[in-house]
Order: sequence, then structure tokens, then C-alpha cells
Amino acid sequence: LAIFDLLPLPLVMLAGAAAMVLAGCLTMPEFFEAVEWRVIFLIAGILPLSIAIAESGLADRVGSALVDALAGQSALWLVLGMFLLTVLVAQIIGGQVTALLVGPVAINAALQVGTSPQAMSVSVAIGCSTAFLTPIAHPVNLLMMAPGGYAFKDFLRVGLGMTLVTLLGLAFGLWFFWGVG
Repeated sequence: LAIFDLLPLPLVMLAGAAAMVLAGCLTMPEFFEAVEWRVIFLIAGILPLSIAIAESGLADRVGSALVDALAGQSALWLVLGMFLLTVLVAQIIGGQVTALLVGPVAINAALQVGTSPQAMSVSVAIGCSTAFLTPIAHPVNLLMMAPGGYAFKDFLRVGLGMTLVTLLGLAFGLWFFWGVG
């Protein structure tokens, strides 16, 4: 239903969760135990900050600074620059929070130069998911650090190559799907 835009995705997801409880697949206590409440409260806490960034004009100012820094370059450089900024921020504060903070800036920058906001949003989403450079970028990295015997530098060494491959794939996708080039 959500795929065909008949109903909003959050409503379909909520209906699916309710159907699982009503069908007996989950009890209410199991349902509440399965919810990642930390993430819910983190996003709920950051969402007002994201709205404030957009409404205060800070997103416009940061977007303008980025546009000015890359003046004269193609839109591809702006979108890839936003990807790299997103990757760096996500290594420190995590992808979920980064999306809420960088998203408004990215969309404002895209609108200022007349490039696709969808392309810029995809760039930010992929940047938020590129959690390869530090062990603190993603909880799974921390979980695997001790058992794998990894040091901080191992994440950076391997993560740089993976980030570069992601960047190249993104550049191709931006050109192929949105004509950003």
C-alpha cells in the first residue's frame, strides 16, 4: 500500500505491528520489549533541533557557505561535498542524528544551486550509512572491535577504501538517475 502511495508508510508500518499483536505473533510485553526506545527518544530529542536549524535560517547560511565554497564547480561537486561532510559528521555522532542535522542544510544547498533535492537527500542518506571510518560510528563497529582484535586505525585503514568505493558508486548513481554531473 505504501509502495503505491495509497497510504503513508508510517501508517502501514503501525498497522503491520498491530496486526502482529492481534494475530498472536507477539504479546504486548514482547512488542514493547522489541522497540528500541533509546533510538526513539534520541530521534524525538533531536527532531526539534533539526526543525530549529531549518526555521532559524542556520540551514540557509550553512548551505550558502557550502555553495560559495564550491562556486563555479558543477552540481556534482556540491552533492559529493555534502556526502563527505555527512560522512565525517556521522563518524562522530552517528547516522540517525546526522541525517536530522545535515538534511535541512543539504536540501537548502540543493535548492540554492538548482540541483535535485532528491539527489542531495540520497547523498546524505548514503553518507549517514557510511559508518566505516571509526569504531564509534556505529554500534556494530564497537561490538566487533574487541572480538576481532581491531584497533581504531584498522577502521580508518579499511574504512577509507570502503568510503571511496561508496563515493564512486554514489557519483555514478547521481549521474545515472538524476543527471547530476
